[in-house]
Formats: sequence, C-alpha cells, structure tokens
Amino acid sequence: MIEFRTRIIEKAIENHVSVADTKEYLKLLERADYMRAMEVKIGTFAEMTGNYKTVSARCLQLGIKTVGDLVRLGGREMRKCTDVGEKTAALISDTLQEQFGISNWFSKEKED
Repeated sequence: MIEFRTRIIEKAIENHVSVADTKEYLKLLERADYMRAMEVKIGTFAEMTGNYKTVSARCLQLGIKTVGDLVRLGGREMRKCTDVGEKTAALISDTLQEQFGISNWFSKEKED
C-alpha cells in the first residue's frame, strides 16, 4: 500500500497535479484497499490472529464469513456472545488494527 501511495505522489509531482487532486487519488486507493479487506474470508483472518481454532469457531457460531461481516457486527455485539471472552475479542481487535488499520472495531455498535 505504501509503495502505491509513493508512486501516485511521484507521478502527481511529475505531471504537476494539484495537491487536492492527488489527495483524491490517494482516497480512491484507500477505499479500494478497504473494500478488499472487507472481502477477506474469516478463515484467512483467523490464521492471521495466530489462534485459528478459537477465532474461526466463534465466528462460525455467529454466522460471520468475512472480515466485513466481523466489522459490521462490531466488538461490543460480539462480546455479548457468552463464548467470546476478553482475550479473543482483544486478539481480534489487535489483528484488525495491525493487518487492516481498523482501529474502532470494539467501539462500534451493531450496524443494520
């Protein structure tokens, strides 16, 4: 992602593109990257956490199939499930932050 940002900025400078337009191009890149992250299968995400068995089992229990489903559910709603403990929620939250830059997962309420 950083490599793409750098290349966009370099090309913008070379072609005398305004700062405002360059920022818009960078926003498009971020939005595309975010959409790709939302489509990641929960099994792949569970592997990223280092605790595949627990994370995948809890997500399966709640019908979560993708990272997007997980983000839409939110951490507070997930913690309402009696089988999801503090450590699992923290692990999921940390992995979302580290891998996808999603830092507000636990503060989100369920989105309908």
